[in-house]
Amino acid sequence: MEHHQNQTSTIKSSSLKMEHQLGEQCRLFPASFWIAPYSEVDLVVNVKELEAEAGKGCHFCQVLAAWRMKGDISKFCSYKISKLDRSMPLGGPRGLIYFGLILEIRDPWPQFLDEGEDLHKLIEWRRQNTSQKCGTLFSPVRLSTHFGEAATRGYPYQLRYDVTDSLIWLQDTKKGSPESSSASCEAMEYSVALMKTWISRCEQKHGDACRAALAVQDFIPTRLLDLQAFERGEPFTYRDDVKLVDLRQDTLNHNDRQPPYLTLSHCWGPPEKRPATTTRANLAANMNRILFSSLPKTFQDAVEITRRLGQRYLWIDSLCIIQDDEADWAHEASLMAKVYTHSYCTLAALSSSDSSQGLNMVRPDFLLNHEIRGNQNDQYRVQAWKGTRSRWSGEYYASRDQSPLRYRAWTLQERELSTRTIHFGHQQLLWECLEGKACTQHPWPLFDRGQMTLRKAMASTSEITVDQAKEMRMKWQNLVEEYSGRSLAIPTDKLIALSGIAHSYQVLFPNAKYVAGLWSTHMPQCLLWASPDRSARRVSEYIAPSWSWASLNSSSSIKFLPALFFQPDNGFPEVEDMKGSPKHNDPYGALTDATLTLRNALLVQFDSGIKRLDEVSAFNEGLEEEDRNLGVLIMHDVAAGLAYLDDVDELLQGTGELVCLVIGIEDVSGDTRKTPVEHYFAGKWDFCLEGLLLTRVVQGDASRCTYRRVGIARYISESFKAGWEPGKLILI
Repeated sequence: MEHHQNQTSTIKSSSLKMEHQLGEQCRLFPASFWIAPYSEVDLVVNVKELEAEAGKGCHFCQVLAAWRMKGDISKFCSYKISKLDRSMPLGGPRGLIYFGLILEIRDPWPQFLDEGEDLHKLIEWRRQNTSQKCGTLFSPVRLSTHFGEAATRGYPYQLRYDVTDSLIWLQDTKKGSPESSSASCEAMEYSVALMKTWISRCEQKHGDACRAALAVQDFIPTRLLDLQAFERGEPFTYRDDVKLVDLRQDTLNHNDRQPPYLTLSHCWGPPEKRPATTTRANLAANMNRILFSSLPKTFQDAVEITRRLGQRYLWIDSLCIIQDDEADWAHEASLMAKVYTHSYCTLAALSSSDSSQGLNMVRPDFLLNHEIRGNQNDQYRVQAWKGTRSRWSGEYYASRDQSPLRYRAWTLQERELSTRTIHFGHQQLLWECLEGKACTQHPWPLFDRGQMTLRKAMASTSEITVDQAKEMRMKWQNLVEEYSGRSLAIPTDKLIALSGIAHSYQVLFPNAKYVAGLWSTHMPQCLLWASPDRSARRVSEYIAPSWSWASLNSSSSIKFLPALFFQPDNGFPEVEDMKGSPKHNDPYGALTDATLTLRNALLVQFDSGIKRLDEVSAFNEGLEEEDRNLGVLIMHDVAAGLAYLDDVDELLQGTGELVCLVIGIEDVSGDTRKTPVEHYFAGKWDFCLEGLLLTRVVQGDASRCTYRRVGIARYISESFKAGWEPGKLILI
């Protein structure tokens, strides 16, 4: 951080007036330092003074004093403490203000020489401390040293710490809630204050993306939980109760704007921890009253937070959908995109594996917690804390044990479609909206304006550019890759749990047809997907056609092949027809059947079928376990290429007549991601055929060329396509 001399005034701690000091425990830090904008004040602290205050019990001084350099000469050092230039107030002068600090330990040159000390001691001190690693409030950093011209011209030599992980927050204490001895209550108070700040800034400061997304509220879910139904005229112990309501026919809402509501994203957990639900048997009772005490902890927390945020209505899937009514469930599932798109804010129980664990709210472990008064006699509380540093992505993408919600398939669309989301993580709160992200340890927004997201594209009033359309195509593939690795309690929900996102993407792909997780305008390249999971199997009950990634039950994410190929001489296969038969009248949801008809399709037939990799003499030794399930395509008794089978059982049971539907010509010369076996095949040539591995299916009309996918084929010599003519085929 660089400070401009015309903006910064340096103050000596000894000249401070007592009424502006940080409480009575520490004389060194004035209120003006904490309250003033970052560019207006720096603080210079003598090491001896700092150690004296640390000895009197000031925890913050104790932390700073721990950063002493090696050697006795350190007693001549001084500290210069400055605010980071990226610090920003959140909520104005009365509310929360967050900022980081920079700590500079100044070279003892001037004072050292004044004391008449031996210059060789100073040189040795510099040598000892140049490569020293010291700890900041959160994580170790390396000292950066500044030699060169500045040092030779006599400027003070400095050792600089970038304490970007230090967070100080000030809160107006006059309007705070009554203090509680309960740690959970304190965590609730702290968390709600932070949530209110994020939401307020989003409403007041963010651009068109966030504002446009919620500007028109013309949708209301079929059912909502009314959290204020029993506020008046009830015994105090029952005022927390809630009930289900249907606001669609509410004659009081005559202004064409529906009331705001929050949504909850949560893990249902195992059957023995199944959350509270609405069924046909208890629907009437739930429309009359739901006892607050009967709700699981996660639901109770969601109700409490929604009320504290000043909102009346809350949507929870298990209570707002009739779980044993197939027609109601299918209808509500088709509305998922709208439910989350129009939500005021989504509360995501990121670190809770079931509804009994609650919304995790952690109050930081404070090193410093003092009240101060500003120049206008405003009362604030300054707090500093330390702990294990956790960035936004590190918290969200944590392990399954720490962030179980992220591994549930249903919750992906709940995150993707929401305008605002507050994730209750293992260590801290995470904020996410269309303009940026933030978290407890880094509460100022981490903007990422350049990335085109689904909700940002939907909220945009301008036409999407060609580059943005390409970006959204890649976004869809990345989304499918992430989604396919998530867990589903009911495998047949695979397309249903993605239907909300698919419905929203239709706006971005207006000329495309969607069937079974794939878009017609992404053909034929999007057909080249594979699963690294060798235990993957096709599900017995119909979910999707064989050419869709959704037909495979895999514990790992499927991967789309990178676009490393060129168009064949005859051109790419073209989509003539692509259709699916919806199971519940939702074209984006579950299917009973689907077909893909392609013209200009070039098929290469393998006369000798396929062999296991370990059956080929060149690979019968030294195979890695993951390679043993690869197949070798044989033509004219020669190994013609590699087969990546969707279901390895099909190799053991025999696949019948095998053909390769050529999708493109792959440039393998620059691909460095190949395994040793792939290097063996790809090393023979620079360009290879790649495509779908198909087997013939005889149905009704034997003259129809109907095929079923069994995998993909790669590293096939271009010479093998000689003599074959393109035609038309049907994939099922």
